[in-house]
Amino acid sequence: MMGEETQPFDEACLVYPTLDLFIYDRGETLGDDELDLDKARRHFWNKIYSNLSEEQLQTLESYEGKNIANELLPKRYEPLANLDGYLYPVRLGDVYALQVESSGQYCDSKKPDYRPKRVRSVRELKSQVIQKIDRDEALSDRLLKERHGTLGETWLFWCQVTQPENLETKNLENIAREIYKTLELPEKPDFDRDLQSRGQLLGGSMFEFWKTPTLWNLELSEFHQAFPHVVLLLFPPDLEVEEIADRMSRRCLDFLRWFEYRNKIVWATWQSHQLKHQLKKRYSSIKNRYEQIHERIQNKQFSLNLLKRELTDLSLHQSEYARKLILMDAQRQTISINLANHEQRQESLKICWDSKINNAWNPEVFRQQIELDRDNLSSGLTLLENLIRNIEGIIQIEQTKSDRKLNITIGIASVGLATSALAVTVATTQPPNAQQTRELTISNILLDPAFLLSLFIGIGGSLVTWLLLQLWKRNS
Repeated sequence: MMGEETQPFDEACLVYPTLDLFIYDRGETLGDDELDLDKARRHFWNKIYSNLSEEQLQTLESYEGKNIANELLPKRYEPLANLDGYLYPVRLGDVYALQVESSGQYCDSKKPDYRPKRVRSVRELKSQVIQKIDRDEALSDRLLKERHGTLGETWLFWCQVTQPENLETKNLENIAREIYKTLELPEKPDFDRDLQSRGQLLGGSMFEFWKTPTLWNLELSEFHQAFPHVVLLLFPPDLEVEEIADRMSRRCLDFLRWFEYRNKIVWATWQSHQLKHQLKKRYSSIKNRYEQIHERIQNKQFSLNLLKRELTDLSLHQSEYARKLILMDAQRQTISINLANHEQRQESLKICWDSKINNAWNPEVFRQQIELDRDNLSSGLTLLENLIRNIEGIIQIEQTKSDRKLNITIGIASVGLATSALAVTVATTQPPNAQQTRELTISNILLDPAFLLSLFIGIGGSLVTWLLLQLWKRNS
């Protein structure tokens, strides 16, 4: 039994093995200014060219155009030096896409090498692809953070499988198992655990892999490395190799689009988990804040200035919390739109699914989970709104009390001033004797009987008014 399983791998059974990497970067998002757009553009082109000048970047920008899909190089492809492969950058609406393909070394005279190869050659293809976008790294198994797409990435391996005898389904699966293991995407691949679906595409047998994500809160680059999307497409020996290569070339843009929609769905799901984590932390903080402020209000351990500061701070929290809830809704909508596009592109590729192995990939469940999380977390916004309304009400009450006290004080002072003025008027109705006329100085004014009389009468009037108000409060 063991001999039968390992026999295909002792032979050179892979004809024209080819590895493609599809990388997707955000090109434009709502609210981006020119600086943001230039930063995204430079981030993308740095995968292809090093140390771009501003003039070179402007030239590359001119190729973007306004169409839905724009090839970004005049000659379409950028050939890989000394390799049978290329770089193919494309602008797909608001997304930058890059396809990196390598079929290994040429034969003599720059001709494709159609000699059968062993499965171990897959490892060399992976090294070639990574080094073309990880130029500063000598070790090909070291994946830089900048190398990963900001929206996602997909690995596609395809080749013709040839054997002396008829190619049986079991043998084909064993070859796919060995290829997936050799690719080491992820680092510890497990064929049975990661196999998502099987099907038929362009006359070949397709195996699709995606390790079920268990850590959605990883950094995006770490997430891509831990849970990569991998597709194997193995063609039977009765097809001509040239025909296989032609079929793959003609459907290149379909592959770019199909993988783009899928990666957008995964990215939106990842983004929703980040927002959920942030909102849960904010919700916990808001709940504690609510209890603290509520306790202070009950115990009347607050001041008007303190409440105003709390109101300003909570209003900022409310604005940020609402913004993140809106972003969660946007991720749900992103999944819905791209799921419809993904399924439509599958139909145009005429993929025939044999079976769905596991439920790791289920965009409808992703969308429903976002709705559920959004509804649960919206209670935090309600809590904030109630707390803000309560504080606004208390501030209004306290402000009214403060204004009333001020009006009473002003009223008492006015009574005193009026009484004092009346006393002065009465005291000065008789003109002074000419002999009694004195020099007008501050000391003479302060010692003047009329002034002293008005002062005492004003204070007395204010005191009587205050006493009457206190009696009125007690009786009311």
